[in-house]
Amino acid sequence: MNKNLWVSLILFTVVLASIGAQDFGFEDFGFSGSLSDTEDASALSISGEFDFSSRFFINTDDPETGFTETPSSILVRMESSSPASEFSFALRLSPEIVANKPARIIDEATLRTYWGDSVELTVGMAKVVWGKGDSLRILDVVNPQDYSDPFNTDVEGRKIAQALIKVDWRTGMVGKLEAVYVPFFQGDYLPLEGIWAPKAFTDIWDSSYSSAYDTNHDILIAEGIKDPAAAIIAAAQVDALMEQLLLYPDTKSLEWGQGGLRYTDSFKGVDVGMQYYTGFLRTPVINTDFAVLVATHAPVLSYNRYHQIGVDSAFVLGPYNLRAEAAWHQTYDTKGTDPLIYNPFASMVLGVDRNFGAVSLNLQTLGTWITNLDQATNVGDVESTAHELSGTVMGQLGYTMKNGKMEATLAGAAEIPDLNWMLVPGFTITPVDDVTFSFNGYFFGGDSNGQFGQYHDRNFLEFKAAYAF
Repeated sequence: MNKNLWVSLILFTVVLASIGAQDFGFEDFGFSGSLSDTEDASALSISGEFDFSSRFFINTDDPETGFTETPSSILVRMESSSPASEFSFALRLSPEIVANKPARIIDEATLRTYWGDSVELTVGMAKVVWGKGDSLRILDVVNPQDYSDPFNTDVEGRKIAQALIKVDWRTGMVGKLEAVYVPFFQGDYLPLEGIWAPKAFTDIWDSSYSSAYDTNHDILIAEGIKDPAAAIIAAAQVDALMEQLLLYPDTKSLEWGQGGLRYTDSFKGVDVGMQYYTGFLRTPVINTDFAVLVATHAPVLSYNRYHQIGVDSAFVLGPYNLRAEAAWHQTYDTKGTDPLIYNPFASMVLGVDRNFGAVSLNLQTLGTWITNLDQATNVGDVESTAHELSGTVMGQLGYTMKNGKMEATLAGAAEIPDLNWMLVPGFTITPVDDVTFSFNGYFFGGDSNGQFGQYHDRNFLEFKAAYAF
């Protein structure tokens, strides 16, 4: 039988068992109530949020090329619950999703059942939160991220729901053991074109196209076809070669399955967690070898399997709230010599926030150490331009006024050692609890190959209105 069908049958069986548990009399798991009791206790609630944005892009190098866009979306969530179960279904609509990512219209769809006081089973398209980090996270690994709008959506808003099975087992007053299994794999969504397409990808694409063009052109010249005919034919052949933009692996099979365990508890006011996860790094590796390109007729993407062991903690020290995460990522290139596999690496996140009356301060840092980077000598190595030690620093300073109805903020981020940066001044007005108006500016600079500096010509001002219902 097809492996995908097996997984579907297993998921379907688990769902049926969860729904029908009361009918089959699983009193030992706390399902002793009658069907009519459950129906009387069930309730349907509808909530959601709508946001509308207007962005004005400013190209300081060429002001006349500035442009505008209006990214907007609506999220509608429906929930139905009873003493023994809860069903949640969410739809997200936006012009981008409807036009280019229709499968993402279903933002989440989960069934959660409670097996007594200790066990909770979740199945469906879900988003899972792991770790104690704020905006910078290294342990929150279950869901991929959507980077089609990388700078103006929070971490939870960027998450892509995954089909999964998750079991939570409460081991005490606050202790909890989580086990999750994700049958298939999905990488981060990286835009292939447009204003937020990563420069690392566009550079590879441009160089591959140029290399293919030059090679074809030389071959045609050698065969006696002279310019300009050779140039026209070479370009046509390369266009045909690149017609399929990227060749992705088929990740809808059990060999791409992922899973992990996470345990959290609290001791004398200190929250701690530890986890193990095996999956795939969500940033793709692109094989730019021209021989491979000719053989496959498209750039070939692959994803590296890895194993993560991590710990985290959060606690209050006087007026400070402190958070920390640390993890080791074990890949299959222990010597650092395989150009298409990332080297093993360690990373750590530290965060602190504090309020000084009406003033709030939030600081976060992320540090990464890559092993055996001196072995990445191949120009096509995925880490040929990486640094052995690197980091990101983020912070936000806020000042609230009018009993919290207004807030002025200054946020920023910088990468080390390249020192490319992002600066975000903003002002937020909350006239009523469910309506928010915000005015922000996004400015980028520094190394043109860096995470922020690559967008140096895409500074923009934004007005955003949001309504929660």
